[in-house]
Amino acid sequence: MAIPYALRDLLPAELSPELVRSALRCSGSPGTTSGETWLIELAEGAMVLTRASLLDPATRVALAAEHALELVREDYQTCLRVRPSAGEAFEVRPSLLEVEDLSRLLARVGERRASEQVEPPTQAEPPNPVDVRPFAPARAASSVERERALARVHVALSERGYTVAAQACRELALLGGESAEDREAWSDSADVLDRLAQAKPVAAVMVAYAGELADEIHDALGQQLAAELELAREPLLAMAVLDWLWDSSLAETEQRRLAHELDSRVAEDEPERGRALAKRMLESVEPAEVGDLRVLRARVHALRDLDQPSEAFAALESVLAREPKRFETRIIEAELLGELGEHAARRARLELLIREFPTRADPAVVLATELAEDPDADPEQLAEAGRWFALALEREFDELVVLDYAELLERTGRFDEAIAVLETSHGRAEGTPWQEDFARALVRLSREHGRVEQAERWVEAVEVQVVERERGYAVAAIALMIILLAVVLVFVMLVG
Repeated sequence: MAIPYALRDLLPAELSPELVRSALRCSGSPGTTSGETWLIELAEGAMVLTRASLLDPATRVALAAEHALELVREDYQTCLRVRPSAGEAFEVRPSLLEVEDLSRLLARVGERRASEQVEPPTQAEPPNPVDVRPFAPARAASSVERERALARVHVALSERGYTVAAQACRELALLGGESAEDREAWSDSADVLDRLAQAKPVAAVMVAYAGELADEIHDALGQQLAAELELAREPLLAMAVLDWLWDSSLAETEQRRLAHELDSRVAEDEPERGRALAKRMLESVEPAEVGDLRVLRARVHALRDLDQPSEAFAALESVLAREPKRFETRIIEAELLGELGEHAARRARLELLIREFPTRADPAVVLATELAEDPDADPEQLAEAGRWFALALEREFDELVVLDYAELLERTGRFDEAIAVLETSHGRAEGTPWQEDFARALVRLSREHGRVEQAERWVEAVEVQVVERERGYAVAAIALMIILLAVVLVFVMLVG
């Protein structure tokens, strides 16, 4: 493997770099939160290097024969516990976005050590050519099926074939996604399409208002829904649906046209359109749908948009009775408690959600952000904010949360940890614009704290990102010129 830049000068002279399989850096060292600890996976076993500060030489830790390395969990924080062969055990915090990689590294080392203790079989077992990566073909087939189903959705939408599109969305829900929320979004999208197939665009808005559209077709389905609403002479609902689009440029022409059919106050003010939409959702419920779960959710949503938290909370009770384990419903409960001024109860709900939904980062982000932004927060509260940020990033990588967490670490004087978080995030954000943002933040931090070599390295990284971005713009401009030239040539040929 390529040795990480920061590790190059730390490896013992007797260790050949070819023996290093992987390496992970942890903030802190024995007896102090400064410095760093490196866990290095070797061809045989593992090695631990520590140093008290970035100016000190690295020291190799002789590891105990058993249980030398393990991950432990304390107060929502994951730590690496190291047991030396002599002396007391110590704990360091891994680079918080690398906990999963660290866990895999420890598993690999453990498997090799266990295999060394097993006696070799007296007779070599014949290879099994059939049972090689038995699940790989199934995963590939599932991926192909998803691509085909998604293509059918887009084609059907372009042809207003809503029944076919709904069937394909249900296939995608059954094929599964990254989470239960993804599958639910595909199911909601299918229900929206069913209403469009029945020529009930207002009912389709009700479903979309109460649920979520699948990410892959979010804007395409939103545009189609708005078009059907315009045909049904529902300019307010059409314009409100266009407000939902992630790419606002897709809706500019349609919204200018629809604005002429609306009251100027509603047409020019998006929050006012949101309130008008909420009123319409409350008025559009048909008697037969009063007990429908999605209608109940839509009622809660509408009352919140109308700034009626007490009524929304009362309406939410019937939803909670029907789906007490649904995360989205439970976090709305916590949010409404905050709107009602019940801050202690709200905090308790958020902490309960953190325990009951171990893969969801949202509640931890909310708690961390509030504590970090509180101007009266004391050091203990800021430390708690850091723990919530750390937990959130363990559960889900989010670039904005990374920047907020790094800013908090810097503000509380934990510069080494801020740099570690940004360095790890820079690697994880490869191929995205965030990589440049993280590199620029590292340049600033390194310069402010006198780390000249680090600053120069990150300046080089920024320059590489800028060159790649400008090259992409140039390629796009050339492609556009070729297309325009082809159009002109075709026009000339037709005229000639």
